[in-house]
Amino acid sequence: MIRKITRKVENVECLLEVESYVIFNSDSNDYKYSHHPFIAYHNGSFFAMWSVGLKDEDSPGQSVMYSKSKDAIEWSEPQILASYDQISPQCILTAGGFYEYDGNLLAYIGSYEYKGTELQIPSPHKNTMLYYCCYENGNWVNLTQTGLKIVPNYPPLEVSKRLIISGNISFPYTFDLSGRSGWTWTTLPSIKITEDFYDDSFMITTVRCNNDDTSICEGSIYESYDKKINVLLRSNKHVLYSSTSSDYGETWSEVIETNISDCNSKFHTGKLPNNKIYLIHNPLRQGIKADRGILSILTSNDGYVFDHEYVISDELIPLKYPGSFKGGTYGYPHSIIVDDKMYVICSINKEDVKLFVFEVNRI
Repeated sequence: MIRKITRKVENVECLLEVESYVIFNSDSNDYKYSHHPFIAYHNGSFFAMWSVGLKDEDSPGQSVMYSKSKDAIEWSEPQILASYDQISPQCILTAGGFYEYDGNLLAYIGSYEYKGTELQIPSPHKNTMLYYCCYENGNWVNLTQTGLKIVPNYPPLEVSKRLIISGNISFPYTFDLSGRSGWTWTTLPSIKITEDFYDDSFMITTVRCNNDDTSICEGSIYESYDKKINVLLRSNKHVLYSSTSSDYGETWSEVIETNISDCNSKFHTGKLPNNKIYLIHNPLRQGIKADRGILSILTSNDGYVFDHEYVISDELIPLKYPGSFKGGTYGYPHSIIVDDKMYVICSINKEDVKLFVFEVNRI
């Protein structure tokens, strides 16, 4: 039996003493589009990566940038981690997050091109591919294809001696814990894996679930207390959907609707040191009209009932530079826990990159 994931919160609390730091400011750079941020901690340093473009979202020439910090307060001058012209003059690169294994730090980058000569979104894609590169001696080197035709939502998560990637409509896994090869496609029962299957931002416009107009994408995976793997999914219905795997990601249930509201945005799940599950997202609120105008964290004891909610930030920040598909104050959060603090990175209006820091014991 598949348990439904629910939100049962009586009072929403505001987190106090949240520190915030700007990692990337578009005022001081030619890139006016920044999105898809990720953060990692490796060998005593924090790393941040994100997608960058001159003006518009998902335009040819989009690349991936990164910055480093010893204390998460002062960040290095941003540099290009992977450039579009390393692959193709017309490709679009998307930051895919970090993964650490056996002392090595990998960065994942999704790539695709538009089939047409004119930029029309949604437009069919071609040459979708997941790449990785390695951090060695202060440089990112050896940009390499994984063979997996996916632009991931998150980097691999280790579960029961295997890695699972959260995609949009698929959740490939591998037993290669280095995260470099051996990937096997898995997806929902209603979706067919064909020879030309790929998973990126175009596929979500063509796939519908539950025999209706429900569209799902941008999953985030976590393991609940009963050792089942759950994935929460963004939908076009302003609520999250979920699917469950009882065999560590080899098969998945059909999606079911939750009552967790959402601003049609990407979100992030994880596990606290006390084994509670958390979800950082953009909830809907009565009277709040701004798209993605609240950054909030929900917690659950078992991974099914989320019964506490805390607001990380709800300051509305105006857009500085126009661009296609820009806006949404707090975009695409990602988080890590280091020692006794949580670090939450997100884009601001898809043009700046900001970090929020607070003590884990506050939630």
